[in-house]
Amino acid sequence: MLYYIYIGNNRIIIDHLSKVTGGMFVAVSSSQKAAKVIDGIRDRYNISILYEQTDLREADYIEISYLRKRYPRLYITLITEALKAEDRKNYLQAGVNNTLPPHAEEDSIQRMTVYLKARKESKLKEFSETHRKILNTFRLPLWKRTFDILFAGTAVIILSPILIGTAAAIRLESKGKIIYKSQRVGSNYQI
Repeated sequence: MLYYIYIGNNRIIIDHLSKVTGGMFVAVSSSQKAAKVIDGIRDRYNISILYEQTDLREADYIEISYLRKRYPRLYITLITEALKAEDRKNYLQAGVNNTLPPHAEEDSIQRMTVYLKARKESKLKEFSETHRKILNTFRLPLWKRTFDILFAGTAVIILSPILIGTAAAIRLESKGKIIYKSQRVGSNYQI
C-alpha cells in the first residue's frame, strides 16, 4: 500500500489530493509531524511526501532537507503552481524528486503511483542481490581445508594418550557425558 503524506495547510488542495491519490492519505502541518507518521510506517519505499510550497522558500529548503537527511529513501514531491529556475535548483538540492500542480489530474497521480511501485520493486531487487552476493562471497581455499585436516589429524594422533587419560578422569569424576557437543554457526551463517 502506498502512503501519501501531505505537508501543508491548504484545505482545498488537501481535499482534492485525498480524492485522487490511490492509497493511504495523511495530511499534517509540519515535517516534524510527518516524521512521527513516517516512523510508524515500516516500508519507506511505499511513502511519498507531498510538500506544499510556502512563501517562505528558505524554510521550505530547511524542512525538505531535514526530511531527506532523516529518510533518504522517501520520494518527495513539491506541490507548486510554478517555479523559477533558481528556486528549482534550490528545491532539487534540498531533496525534491518531483513537482505537481495543486490541482493535479488523477492520471498524473496514477503515473507517479506506477513509478513508485516500479521504484520499490527495483530497490528491493537490488537490495536482495547485493546481500546475496555479500553472503556468498567467502570461499575457503582447498589448500587451507587440506592443511587444516592434516594438521588436526596429526595433532589428535600425537595427543591421543593425553586425551584418553582426560576422558577416563572425566568419567570417574562426573555423571555427565565425556564429550560435550553443540551446534555452532560457521562460514556464510551455516550451522
